[in-house]
Amino acid sequence: MRDGYLDTVDYGFRETATNTWKLRLRYKATLGGQLTDGRPGSLPRAAELAGYGFHSYLTYSTAYGALTAAERVAVKEDLPIKRTAGHAPTALSGTTTTGNGYARNGAGVCRDVYLAH
Repeated sequence: MRDGYLDTVDYGFRETATNTWKLRLRYKATLGGQLTDGRPGSLPRAAELAGYGFHSYLTYSTAYGALTAAERVAVKEDLPIKRTAGHAPTALSGTTTTGNGYARNGAGVCRDVYLAH
């Protein structure tokens, strides 16, 4: 978020064979006046996650795409976690709940929660 190169990061549980989310928490970094200090919210209690593997997926912003190849490498090397390339899991049939954001000192994250049916 610091330089505006990251867009979203998803954490959750997916069906590995089909690469589909069962439960996904999506975070998007935000700046500006729409933010209020608050609690991030809770997780759905109805999610049955036995047998699903934990997964995360990171997307980059258009500002990142405008960097040179060497600059993109430098951004990735500066991340605290080394990520591997992959395909984004799909969210085929489920419910997304938005509005779970939180902030401090003018910067924060918005969060939505996806739960497959």
